[in-house]
Amino acid sequence: MKILIFENEIQGIKESFDDVNHLDFNGELVFEYYEKSQTFTRFDSLNEYHMAFIDIDLSTNSEKDGYAIINDFINNYDYKTIVVMTGHEVKDKLKIKGWGYLKVLEKPIFLDELKSLIDIYFEESTTS
Repeated sequence: MKILIFENEIQGIKESFDDVNHLDFNGELVFEYYEKSQTFTRFDSLNEYHMAFIDIDLSTNSEKDGYAIINDFINNYDYKTIVVMTGHEVKDKLKIKGWGYLKVLEKPIFLDELKSLIDIYFEESTTS
């Protein structure tokens, strides 16, 4: 299962993703991390990814924040597999934008919550 992750502080979340991968998914998950929106140039290959985790507050070095990336992805990607990562409350802002259906993973990341989100799509990806 291939997972796309936009996060400007990769070291702050990498351990959580690696732990869940090894403890719960036997190392079967493959993560691709991007710190800035402009470093991801594979929009024609979005269907290769089973999930996308997108941090709302990307660094000032990123041309786009998480909202702009979500906006780009929403029409070209299965929105049901997008998870918004954030260190603060964003559910109201997502609703205002019409994206209240997106799942949210709050930071700091708890392994059981991360596992539950990945579980939703892991079964589908291994049977298709």
